[in-house]
Amino acid sequence: MLRKMLMRGLVTALFALILTQTNILNLTANASPLTVDISPTSGAVGTVIEVWGVADTFGGEIRVFWDDRFIGATTSNATGHYRIEIEAPESTKGTHIIRVWDITSGNNATKEFEVSPEIELTPTEGSPPAWGMFGRNVTIKGTGFNGFSSITVYFSAISVASTTTNDFGSFETSFRIPSMPNGTYTVEARDSGGNSATANFTIIPKIVTMPTSGSPFTPVRIFGSGFDANANVTATFNGFNITSFNKVSTDLSGIFIMEFYVPEVADGKYTIEATDSSGNSAEMSFLVPGPRLMVKPEKACATSIITVYGEGFDLHHPIVVTVNDTKTMTRIWTSLMTGEAFPDEYGRFELSFEFPASKPGIYNVTAERLLEFEEALVTEPVVWTLLTIVDASPLNVEVDVGTIHFPGEIAEFYIQTEANGTLVDASINRATLYYANGTQQVDLTANVETVSTGIYRIPYAIPGDASPGTYALIVEASYEAELIQAQGTGQALFTLNPTLIEENALITQIQGQIATVLTQMDYVRLNLTAIQAKIASIEENIATIQTNIGTLKTDVENINAQVESIDGNTATITSDLGEVKKKIAPYGLELGIASTVFSCLAAIAASIGVLLSRRKIPPKTPTPTPETSPSPSPPPTEEKPETPAV
Repeated sequence: MLRKMLMRGLVTALFALILTQTNILNLTANASPLTVDISPTSGAVGTVIEVWGVADTFGGEIRVFWDDRFIGATTSNATGHYRIEIEAPESTKGTHIIRVWDITSGNNATKEFEVSPEIELTPTEGSPPAWGMFGRNVTIKGTGFNGFSSITVYFSAISVASTTTNDFGSFETSFRIPSMPNGTYTVEARDSGGNSATANFTIIPKIVTMPTSGSPFTPVRIFGSGFDANANVTATFNGFNITSFNKVSTDLSGIFIMEFYVPEVADGKYTIEATDSSGNSAEMSFLVPGPRLMVKPEKACATSIITVYGEGFDLHHPIVVTVNDTKTMTRIWTSLMTGEAFPDEYGRFELSFEFPASKPGIYNVTAERLLEFEEALVTEPVVWTLLTIVDASPLNVEVDVGTIHFPGEIAEFYIQTEANGTLVDASINRATLYYANGTQQVDLTANVETVSTGIYRIPYAIPGDASPGTYALIVEASYEAELIQAQGTGQALFTLNPTLIEENALITQIQGQIATVLTQMDYVRLNLTAIQAKIASIEENIATIQTNIGTLKTDVENINAQVESIDGNTATITSDLGEVKKKIAPYGLELGIASTVFSCLAAIAASIGVLLSRRKIPPKTPTPTPETSPSPSPPPTEEKPETPAV
């Protein structure tokens, strides 16, 4: 009985387990095989393709491949259905495989998609079909052709470009719209395998003028293209018929050329329009400018050559140019002295003259129309401009460089600039130092420092190995104000001596490596490193310094001289400029270094005392008790050493 009950329980548990596993499998597996459908099944590169079907797995990942290229992924729903949109990638013409993989089950299904060639024209001047004008550059892009294939582009069966596709069958090139009558034409791209694609392109009318602007009575030529072939054309200028007495027709390519004169109209922008007998038309803007006057140069000095340029003038009247003082309105010059100017066919003229000698100022230059009134000639002002006449007197540039300098010296040069006797802030355009015999030159422009108005300073460190001889500093400067435009050059010479004029010049101060030296002429500043300064000897408190330009003297304190050691009767003294050996007397020292030597001796004696005290070993004695401890004895009296006689 117990065994039957146990068997019944085991069967029940197994049945429950089977039901549980069956439910789990129903959540993850589908009895139907993986399916796939696509729409559309053919098209060009870039076509949007809808892919759908039923997967093996509920809620599983579905991946989509184009041939061997991954292009998208999605997830199946609770019933196993999936749907995804893909875009046909860049590919060659022909059949390509769309493959769907169920990642969970590992199963896949495929469909075929046929890629066809296609071309696209850019830029287009409107929505497809594309349209443009004769001469316009058009870019053509193609896809879906054979890979690495030669491409020929035709415009209405006329070859206009050629290129080669890449490995995916794509290409890009450009061509210019040929001259053809108005209409829609076929653009075709064909590869070497015979595959081709076409697009429509419409040629529209276009006009251009030469020139694009002009004053009244200016002759203008109109070029038209893209009109009907062998058609009559009517042109208007702001609605006024400019072909009234001329018959204008296009040729077989829809091109025409005509000329007209700008009507007598006011200044402004006008519209020129051309229309053929079929109603095809094109228009453009044309500017009728107001008279304009220019002078070059706009700023000059008296007796300069001035050129006057005019445009937008009436072709029927000569032009007289006059120059007046703006303050007094006094007439300074008129072209009637040399003859009037006549505008050319475009309303332009050019006139040059020498400005008369006069004081600086601002002058009016006026263009006047010459008219005949009651059998007399009169002038009518049309337009004017300003001309500035400046004072071009030379700028006074004075340069001071001293007379004598030395290698290693920190020299200072000075510049002064003045205009008409007044110090002015000029521009130092160039400062060049020329070495002796012209062997070398140094640009010192960047070293120029402003001291005050019209005063400038140039510090310069003369190299220690500079060659002796005569040096020249040349300075170029300029100054410009409202009515002044001046330039000037100054120069000065100095001699570079290889050595100091006198021996034993005194160094009064040393800062870093720069020493201030008092000579018979003046103070000079020398770079001690550049002149290879080195201590030679010390007598009392004066140090002798040897350099490559001569011997210098200075107080020992200026070079931080001190006794380093004493060996017998020889003291070694160190300084900022090296060390020197000094013999000392057996019974004394020179006053100049006595204190330094005593300090050194005291330090040495103290050190010796410490060493001797450390070498003494005291005898062992019993430790005294408080009762038997002797009272402390007073410290021994220190004996002062006798001072050696000096």
